[in-house]
Amino acid sequence: MENFAGLCHCGKVEFKFSLPEKVTRGLRCNCSICKRLGVLHSPIVKPGGVTVTKGEEELKTYHYDEGEITWYFCRNCSIYLFYDSEVQGRVNLGCVESVDTFAIEAAFCDGAKF
Repeated sequence: MENFAGLCHCGKVEFKFSLPEKVTRGLRCNCSICKRLGVLHSPIVKPGGVTVTKGEEELKTYHYDEGEITWYFCRNCSIYLFYDSEVQGRVNLGCVESVDTFAIEAAFCDGAKF
C-alpha cells in the first residue's frame, strides 16, 4: 500500500488516504461538476478511505442529483478535496503534493451520460 497526504490551498484542511500502488494515472470526468472543477481524480479509494487529519470543522459538503455522492470542499478557500459514496471515493490529485498531475496519464469517464 502507498500512503498519500493532501491539503487544500489555504492549508486549513489536511487529509490522508492509501492506494494499492503509486499513482501513475488519474481520471477525468465530464459530468457537470467535474467539468466545471477541471479536476483530475485519483484511482478509487475505498468508501470512507480518506481520513481528515486537520481542519475537519473547515469542511463543507455538497450533494447534487440524488445525493449519492458527498463532495468535500474547504469552506475557507473553496478547494474541492475529495468525494465519498457507498461504492467508492476519489481524491482531487491536485491537492496531493507528491503527485505531478501534469506528468501522469488521464483516463476518461463519460459521467455526462449518467
